Amino acid sequence: VGNEGPRPSTSYARLPGEDDVYLLEGALRTHLTRRLDDWRNRRLAAIDTSLVPGQLVLVSDHLNLQGTSPLVGPNDDELGPRFPDMTFAYADDTLALWREVAEVQGVSLKEGVYAAMLGPSYETPAEIRMLHRLGADAVGMSTVPEVIVAAHCGVKVTALSVITNQAAGLSGQPLSHDEVKEASELARTKLVPLLRGVVAKL
Repeated sequence: VGNEGPRPSTSYARLPGEDDVYLLEGALRTHLTRRLDDWRNRRLAAIDTSLVPGQLVLVSDHLNLQGTSPLVGPNDDELGPRFPDMTFAYADDTLALWREVAEVQGVSLKEGVYAAMLGPSYETPAEIRMLHRLGADAVGMSTVPEVIVAAHCGVKVTALSVITNQAAGLSGQPLSHDEVKEASELARTKLVPLLRGVVAKL
């Protein structure tokens, strides 16, 4: 689930009684369905020091600091309005279900604001200090373009991310992508049962 860096990848899921659904990372390549929520797991670095590697985080809101939007250009009115509302981009009505399943499974689940940067370089310590002042809890290089496209199409989104490392300047150590991948793999043992538990109750 997810990818090895800020490049597109493909995720596949089949839910009982439903058609096959293909989720393509990269907003311009994303196939969205109006019948199901858009499920995706993303890696991100903690700005909030209470978030430690391996922590699962539900994204409650985001800051788009990538300098662009996937909706730039002519609008397709059949998909959605020219100026889509982002107030409820993340599905509040599913958060209680996630908390319930996480509690039953004994999994720590927190919520936070996701800051999306363009990448592919990691952020500087100065940028992390800026993001903290802007209200971000974590930072990554993906997810937000897909959420914008989903909101444009009227699709509900639940964004679940894994804290893979402390953001630049917080740990006193340089950032390592190998460390990011290792923490992401370790989180699978919590993520997969949690996701299955939630899907079973939908």
